[in-house]
Amino acid sequence: MDSSFEKTGRILEISLSSKRPVKYLMEMANQFVESSDTDGLYDIDAALTGLLIDYIRKGTGDLFDAFTDDMLAFLDSSDGDHLKSTREGERYFHRWEHLVDFSRIAFEKYDPDMIARFIASRKHGEKLLQIVYKNIDGIRAKDLAEKLDMSAPQLSRLLRELEDHDLVIRKKGKKMTLVHLDFMGRVYISETAETQASDIMESAKVIPLYKQQGENSLPDRYQVSIPRLAGLRAS
Repeated sequence: MDSSFEKTGRILEISLSSKRPVKYLMEMANQFVESSDTDGLYDIDAALTGLLIDYIRKGTGDLFDAFTDDMLAFLDSSDGDHLKSTREGERYFHRWEHLVDFSRIAFEKYDPDMIARFIASRKHGEKLLQIVYKNIDGIRAKDLAEKLDMSAPQLSRLLRELEDHDLVIRKKGKKMTLVHLDFMGRVYISETAETQASDIMESAKVIPLYKQQGENSLPDRYQVSIPRLAGLRAS
């Protein structure tokens, strides 16, 4: 039996290197159902979501079509029926059905510039998404309002606007309602993180050349990256 670390690494390797990763991931999902491995199903779900986010962000139509075709082929097969027949598998079966349905809408309407403009036009919009992203298990609206120094009505209005754009979602639990990133929010955060990483890597190469002439000669975009680079060196 693979260790949890080895299993997660194998799933990641498949999702990054295979030409048709969904087919292999679904075969692994069946194995995890047989062995009642809920952690394995969770990793498969995370890999599928990561692949889909990447395809939507990059606008890769052919890969996206292959993703949805392979997902539907599995869900409509006897293997899909087997997954649905188990208690834990049924939950993922319906989640993956919803993922396929929603993904087509998301792919068609995703416009990174439009989403970025909308978030920038809302005070606290960017900060709210970053806070929710860091609270992977969700965060109470009350705690979110405190972190943003907003009143409850102000936060409620902002959350409604973000929900209308599929950026966040409020999920009701037994005791409380928690705010989570919705699908387009995860796409946006992924896009932002990759852009920042790219800027940092570029700055790491360019800044030493400019520093020979004095830091004040740096263009503004590289000036912003200096504290980020310092933080990476300190970690």
